[in-house]
Amino acid sequence: MDVFDGLRTRIAKNRLKKEQEATRLREGYNLTNCKSVALLYKDIDEERFLTIKAYLVLLKTEFNIPEVKAYAYVDKDEKNLPTWQIKHQEFDFFFRKNVKWNMEPSVGVTMFTNNEFDILVDLSRDECIPISYVVARSKAKMKVGRVDSACSRFYDFMIDVDQDISLSDYLKKVSFYLTKFNFE
Repeated sequence: MDVFDGLRTRIAKNRLKKEQEATRLREGYNLTNCKSVALLYKDIDEERFLTIKAYLVLLKTEFNIPEVKAYAYVDKDEKNLPTWQIKHQEFDFFFRKNVKWNMEPSVGVTMFTNNEFDILVDLSRDECIPISYVVARSKAKMKVGRVDSACSRFYDFMIDVDQDISLSDYLKKVSFYLTKFNFE
């Protein structure tokens, strides 16, 4: 990391600390009573993409959730995407070009953040400042994420898991907790 990237990251983290959460209607949901779920993550490889795609199918088929979306940050230029990342019906992506110099997402991301999903699940394991901004600005009615996340102050429900848990095991925990508890 060069000096500019270090300074940029420090400025972005300080700005994110001051970020106010979006005004939203807070409601409790579980996977058996919700109508929409959004999964938010940083897309880094095909294995992660396929795991999330399989989970989307599970949410639709086992829980009969009509609207299931995945929204991912891709730290690349849109022109250099591998074929597996090309637009899919349930997936939307935002890219480097959609992030300002201070790592804050630009206006193009507001279509996702303005959607009032019943549940937003942040799948981030490591800090990703653009994802943190999306979590903060999301108008989802219930936000779920890891206890040790950089944006845990924006969550309504946090799941305590080991840092090195696999994505598929984490998704199993999410399903377990979001079916076990009645948040109404």
